[in-house]
Amino acid sequence: MAKKSKLGIDKEAMFSKIMPSSVKIEDDTEDVAPPPIVSQVATVISPPKQKLFDPERQVEIFNPRKGTVMINVMEKLVIQKLDAAFQKFNSCKCDRCRQDVVALALNKLPPKYVIIAPDDIDDYISKQDDSAVTSSIIQAIFTVRTHPRH
Repeated sequence: MAKKSKLGIDKEAMFSKIMPSSVKIEDDTEDVAPPPIVSQVATVISPPKQKLFDPERQVEIFNPRKGTVMINVMEKLVIQKLDAAFQKFNSCKCDRCRQDVVALALNKLPPKYVIIAPDDIDDYISKQDDSAVTSSIIQAIFTVRTHPRH
């Protein structure tokens, strides 16, 4: 028998309604496999949304033959500004420290992905505001300098 709380709510009945898979069915019949999920999803998605999730369409978006690439602008900016920051703060320039600084700086920055022609990448990056990038690089250099992993 289910226990009722002070408010008169049958907790076991509520739990069985919320979590039907947790209720054990004491049946001697064999388990029947549920229908495949793929067929259920295909009927649920409306035709306009099916176009969005079409794998062939995604291939077209990132197709290098069309002359576009997807890049993280923040990553390019961090790598571009890294050498100047290392020289300014006179810190260790080994590969391990450089990778740590890049990783820490990128973790502090929001990603900014763009799809752009390879010829336009440098021009686009030069137009970006890099004050947040410089700040995150400096913070990362100080963190790595105080706790180097080599």
